[in-house]
Amino acid sequence: MISKKDIVEFLQSPDIQALLSEENLDKVYSLYEERVSNKLQEYSCTLTQYLLSIGIQPLDYVTHIREGMFIDCSIEEIHIPGNMGDIPGYVFVECDKLKKVIIEPGVTHIINDAFDGCDNLTEVVIPKTVRVIGDLAFIDCSPFIIKCFENSEGHKFALRNGYDFELM
Repeated sequence: MISKKDIVEFLQSPDIQALLSEENLDKVYSLYEERVSNKLQEYSCTLTQYLLSIGIQPLDYVTHIREGMFIDCSIEEIHIPGNMGDIPGYVFVECDKLKKVIIEPGVTHIINDAFDGCDNLTEVVIPKTVRVIGDLAFIDCSPFIIKCFENSEGHKFALRNGYDFELM
């Protein structure tokens, strides 16, 4: 079985380091899809943390997020690009270090339990394109501020569920 140490060594190998350039990120994510996200969830967290540490937003280079992909992942901030469409349930469960979520225009749905138990969440940016937010999407999270547009689904969600909000 592959250990977390093995995946870190793999990511730090000269072959992978040589791939970590803007023009080769599709190759990195091909490896990501083959060797990481289809394996155990902890490996996708390890790769995500590594890419964030070198200044790369990993979700900019994938086309979908799978349920359970980042459970208990030690990330502090995540940008979710618009090409994701939906944020499935149980993606960012128990991400205790997650403080800020920036959802970019194009995302349309935030499913129940997507951010279940994110105890240190302080800010979530929700664009106008989000049309549906499950009332349990942020269940068991610390109190946080929703940054949203007036009369948007983010605004309605904040009012309906008693969240603080800041209009953009």
